[in-house]
Amino acid sequence: MFSKESRYRNSGVIVTVDARGRSPESARLRPPAEADGTFRHTVDENERLDHLAYKYYRKSQKWWRICDANPGFKSPLALLGKEPVVITAFTVSYRPGDVSEPPWHRLVNTLSGLTGVGDVMLTEELYPVPEQRECEVETGTGPGTVIVTVQADKYVTVITVTHNKSNIGAGELANVIKNEGFTVDETKTVGRVGKQIVIPPDGNE
Repeated sequence: MFSKESRYRNSGVIVTVDARGRSPESARLRPPAEADGTFRHTVDENERLDHLAYKYYRKSQKWWRICDANPGFKSPLALLGKEPVVITAFTVSYRPGDVSEPPWHRLVNTLSGLTGVGDVMLTEELYPVPEQRECEVETGTGPGTVIVTVQADKYVTVITVTHNKSNIGAGELANVIKNEGFTVDETKTVGRVGKQIVIPPDGNE
């Protein structure tokens, strides 16, 4: 018996026979309902789907409407970035005075072998940084120089680690990176905070 708010109330009942010969009743698989929408909500920290459902529908039980409108996420927890598997990006550099070619391969292998680590990716990213330069100019008294600020390109190396924070946290990963001879310049969690999800209109299903 499903309540009128249940998303399974119209799915029908199926009877199966289990290994002990019993015939329990269960709900049929529910295909995702039509839940398109153009309104978007920006995810904030500590948000919950039932709270969002109450905010937009005045019924906290309708959190599944939001899930149906965002099929790219495998679970409600993933939708808001609450699942234990997270992605942490470490901007790293190699210590001056060491070998000319940093041991990237060794670092990736070390991180990949840790319990709780699912994936390790090494990338180079380009950032514009302000840089002061001297420029020659003509003045009323002859050639001269002025200091101007320009945007220069700077490459930084980023190690992106997908890990289960229940097994190993970002701080522990940073210590492993440092023990391999690298400097961790910045640590950033690649999460759902600040990202948008679709909020569909309310439905009668």
